[in-house]
Amino acid sequence: MPTITEAIRPYETLIRHNPDGTIGSHHITISEVLRDGNVIAATANPPTAIAGADLDAVLGQATVAALVQVDSLKSVLATQTNAHAALMQQHEDLRVQAQAVAADNAELRHQAALALQTQDLQAQLAATSAERSALSLQVQELQAQLAQRDAA
Repeated sequence: MPTITEAIRPYETLIRHNPDGTIGSHHITISEVLRDGNVIAATANPPTAIAGADLDAVLGQATVAALVQVDSLKSVLATQTNAHAALMQQHEDLRVQAQAVAADNAELRHQAALALQTQDLQAQLAATSAERSALSLQVQELQAQLAQRDAA
């Protein structure tokens, strides 16, 4: 069964600086109806004028709450700053790795070009060797023909 509770808490404190130099202020509370800790209805109460000691008490509470929030936000900022520094270091590490990969890629492309040149040269060498063998056979045939002619 849900738990229904009512709570009144500080909601807003306004300080007004009047043209005559005086300061006026009022404080508003809010009444909330909660079901299992979740607000299901809320109504701002009429403003109440505050002065002197009341204002000091309200401002003291607001100051304490603000300082607590500042400390909390400083902690969050420190955590986020550390996370940012870690991400920046990771970014730098990845940038260095990317440069190394790019250098390796360039070297591999160079080696691939050399391999293609080597294949072309080997093909040219094989063709030249085949031509040389064919010419060598022609020379032998011509020498044989000359020998036969000289013998006759």
